[in-house]
Amino acid sequence: MDVEALLNTVRGDFLDDEETPYRWGASKLLRWLNRAQEEACLRQRLLVDETTAAITEVTLAVDTASYTLDPRIVLVDRVVYDRRTIPKATKHQLDRLMPAWREMDPGEPQFYLQNDLTIRLIPTPSQVEDGQILTIRASRLPLLPLVDNADVPEIPLAHHENLCYYVAARAFMLPDEDTKDTALAKEYMGQFDAAFGPALSADVLAHKRRETNVSWVGPAHAYHGRRSTQIRGRNPWDYED
Repeated sequence: MDVEALLNTVRGDFLDDEETPYRWGASKLLRWLNRAQEEACLRQRLLVDETTAAITEVTLAVDTASYTLDPRIVLVDRVVYDRRTIPKATKHQLDRLMPAWREMDPGEPQFYLQNDLTIRLIPTPSQVEDGQILTIRASRLPLLPLVDNADVPEIPLAHHENLCYYVAARAFMLPDEDTKDTALAKEYMGQFDAAFGPALSADVLAHKRRETNVSWVGPAHAYHGRRSTQIRGRNPWDYED
């Protein structure tokens, strides 16, 4: 579905706003539609990329350990150097396995740490690695915003109409005495949550980016940086902040 079809769906099926002058302007609806697609990508891995060079390729530099990732990256799934997968680690894991990792001589990357949208290579690249390419496979946000009526959301077609729930919810949240409807806003946001999962708070997303083998347990509002359910067979240190 293109933007025109989606906004017509919102106006006709959710807002009862098909006659001009409209109660909700097109610019607001379009802004919320863009945010809906971003929220969907934050909650589910709908766009997985390993071919867009601007996002997936990192050029290594001698004596440079940390590299800023593209802000459209949500979660890094895989890091490859010289056709070899570089495992993700946490500082706690490295402290246990190789306590001197901070003082290692420069060389070919063996591990990487992630801190939000920065990755740090262990060890620091040497002269041999200077100019070489590190390749990332990651889930990401859309490459471009929706602007024109003919634009089509980048997420799979099966999810397009579910974006309308978010747009409608935001419309009924506006502090306007003629249009605000808290009950409808809550109902439609609940439908959006049902389609794409609950919203991720900043600390949950940061934890998912930082830790290894994270399979988050529990509702988003109950998350406080550690698992509330014991996972057998794994070292609990791996899930510490």
